Amino acid sequence: MDRPRPTDVPPERDEQPLGLVGFRVRMFRTVRDSGFVPLAQITALVGSQPSGKTTLIRALRGLDPDTSSPYSLERDWPHDRRQRRDADQVPCLTAYRLGESARARLVEQGAVAADACGVRVGRTFAGEFVTEAWCGDPAGDELANGHERFGGSPALTAFVQEHLPRIVHAGHDPFLPGAIAGQDLSPARSSTVDSGIAALASLLSRVGLDDAALAGDRAARRVSEASVALGQALAARGLGSALHLGIDRGRLLLDFELGGVRVPLDELPPPERYRLTLELRLMAAFGGPRSRPLCLLDGPGRFFRGEARGRLHAMVERLAQAGAQVVYTSRLPFDVDLQYSEQVLALTPAPRAGAVAWHAHDAGRDLVVRSVLGMTGRASFRIDELNLIVEGATDELIVKALGRLLDRSGEPGLPDDLGVISAGGVREVVAVAEFLGRKGLGVIVLLDFDDAGVAAYRELREVSRDAGAHWHVQLLQLAPAAGMELENATIEDLFPLDYYLSAAREVCGSAAAEALDRARDGGSEPSTSLALRLSHALEAAGQRYPKAAIARVLEERMAAAQSMDDLPAPLAEAARRLTASIRAAAERALAARTSAAASED
Repeated sequence: MDRPRPTDVPPERDEQPLGLVGFRVRMFRTVRDSGFVPLAQITALVGSQPSGKTTLIRALRGLDPDTSSPYSLERDWPHDRRQRRDADQVPCLTAYRLGESARARLVEQGAVAADACGVRVGRTFAGEFVTEAWCGDPAGDELANGHERFGGSPALTAFVQEHLPRIVHAGHDPFLPGAIAGQDLSPARSSTVDSGIAALASLLSRVGLDDAALAGDRAARRVSEASVALGQALAARGLGSALHLGIDRGRLLLDFELGGVRVPLDELPPPERYRLTLELRLMAAFGGPRSRPLCLLDGPGRFFRGEARGRLHAMVERLAQAGAQVVYTSRLPFDVDLQYSEQVLALTPAPRAGAVAWHAHDAGRDLVVRSVLGMTGRASFRIDELNLIVEGATDELIVKALGRLLDRSGEPGLPDDLGVISAGGVREVVAVAEFLGRKGLGVIVLLDFDDAGVAAYRELREVSRDAGAHWHVQLLQLAPAAGMELENATIEDLFPLDYYLSAAREVCGSAAAEALDRARDGGSEPSTSLALRLSHALEAAGQRYPKAAIARVLEERMAAAQSMDDLPAPLAEAARRLTASIRAAAERALAARTSAAASED
């Protein structure tokens, strides 16, 4: 059975007065204008360290109705625009879609026009909420720059004030402690700081456990009853029902059931402490007429390392299933769930200093994987259930051409369902392989048999040792996979020397004849790969090695061949062995995925 998408909210929670569809940040810290940022039920904002992820999260956090003064002209206005400071500027403008019943009520009251789709809500640097209705496109050009542009009616403003969602922000917040003094709960309830202790104090009040109950003779019984009630409330929302409360000398004790054993909360691994603290804060944010809470998680991946990485995705899905909308940031590729690529937005600095550029992407299987995730070779690639990752574009071109020729010859070629990915370099191969491997996809990695390729092979072997049961990555080294007895080998070494050099002469012309002859003889580096010898020889002659152009000539020759018999015998044999190695690795990867899926069922 397919698991539910994290955007699938239980039907009874579908009708929301306000549903957040996106936001725009202007003149806030390093961001002059982010453009409209669309949001799904779960949205991952990915980017490098200075790309503005935290800045956007902080700007959006200012729309929390429980925060009185979220913005500061001194602290938050862009430093290079000090002379233009304006207290009426709206640093963050959000666009909400109106629920059908809410829209009908507002139309009846005359608060919005009959064709209104939603409402934009902003807040000035002075802290004043401003509103306006919108129809058509939520990211329309009429987005306001300042307070004077808004024209929301008093009835619309009152509606927004009542239904605007609470915001749960988690950055470098401290974990919920394993023991809390009873006298600390009362000030936590009245505190304006959103913390784990404040959330727990609020929830305990809801289940009838007040400060007096903690000090009375029946404290142990009351705490036990409150523990059951709180667990039931969390379970009903689909959250952490394994929390248990106890009391000792006026101190409230928190235990968590992990693997059938109760563990004090402050002894839990960081992922579990983070999750439980967050779930309590989310649970406390529900209630009343407000729309579903918004969870802003700034860099949660730092608490989920190694085998715990998969638990980050599970936690985010769990929050969404509970009814929250989740926005989280990451600069690491493994923290992003590729199963739902429409939920991933990539940030890079725009040409103008301090701005943020957004790169839209298809909502299907072609995901823009930016260089900010450590993948600098290509802007995008297609992701399949079964993927072969090669180092560069020439590797992809040659492997595919050989596979097609084998198919035309009636011989086994590449698997039909295999997607071939050119990572753009050996370092990118490691990043992409770990990226896809952490998603539980079938992955085959084909590495050159040179120093860099061997180092990458060893690195991925180390990663595989602690990757867990969802890791289905198969590693191949070019020379052994193709049956070549070479000390160094890249994809060019599949071809007999004279066959490859004839293609090189066709591209380079007679001017490079002497350099190609030196490369043929090996010169002072006979044990290096053919590609490296050619590169050095042509560079010494003041010419560039046209590796891609030569590969295209080779591809044309293979496309013109009727069968494998038209190729030189050594090339045909190496091609058969290489594709056989890839097919065997594909079978192993698919078998591992099937076994893992069966064990989960």
